[in-house]
Amino acid sequence: MAYLSTTEQLLKVISESTYFINQIHSANEEIKKDGSKTQTIIDDFRTIQNDWFSRCQNILITNELFLEQELFIIQKGTSLMRSGFNNKLFSIMHFFQTKKAELINFAKEIESKQNKEVVILKIDDFDTFDNISKIKATEVLDYAQDCFLEDDVEETFLEKLEEPYKELDGGAETRDLFTDRLMYDSKRLSTVFMFKGRGQKGELTIKKSGSTGNQLLKLAKNNSAECFIVQHINKISTDVREALQDHILQNTRLSKVYICFIDGVDTARFLKSVGKNLEELKNKTI
Repeated sequence: MAYLSTTEQLLKVISESTYFINQIHSANEEIKKDGSKTQTIIDDFRTIQNDWFSRCQNILITNELFLEQELFIIQKGTSLMRSGFNNKLFSIMHFFQTKKAELINFAKEIESKQNKEVVILKIDDFDTFDNISKIKATEVLDYAQDCFLEDDVEETFLEKLEEPYKELDGGAETRDLFTDRLMYDSKRLSTVFMFKGRGQKGELTIKKSGSTGNQLLKLAKNNSAECFIVQHINKISTDVREALQDHILQNTRLSKVYICFIDGVDTARFLKSVGKNLEELKNKTI
């Protein structure tokens, strides 16, 4: 399934609520014609209501919109009733109308934060990695798929960046490396990295990005970072690229951020550009 942005997910359930509201109007007319169906119809819509409400909460929680989720679960009763409308059915319809309005406001707030500039860079664009332009992709194709250990890749980046502070690994970390020594256009950028080695084989997908698929969101939570870099020793999926950009736009405090994806080809180019023996690294064991 293709990645859907938070706004797209919200618009989907908003559209569903509109459909359910229309269905409730039709159901009320049916009850007027045949009162024996009243309880069955109400029970059916209660089930639909509960399922929809649960899915809405899941969207908010998955996207870490915790404040919005807390506001969303507050039940707002109503003493208003509409003439000619079954009271219980009207209560369900009012629920959908109220929650739909709340979701629309959430979506508007998210979109209002997205007046920000995202610049997609290649590894060749960084001053720090200027030697990489000398290495053609065709020179490293034999090393472009699942060849290197994550530790070797990370250590090489630390050496090239002249970054003395390696971060400790742990399940709670939001990044593999933070540095302000990456140079772009003669300026230092505060940068966070996510590294992937051959322990994660094949194309990098959202499901492979962390134990619960939330590593991209965690990376984006570094909301004061200017640059976000995802490195992998194979192909990086379009879904990963779209998801990271969406998460960054929702979380960054800055008006302009940079993103770079370093796939298997560019990882091998980088390693070769700094004088590493690719065959030796490929055959290295843990």
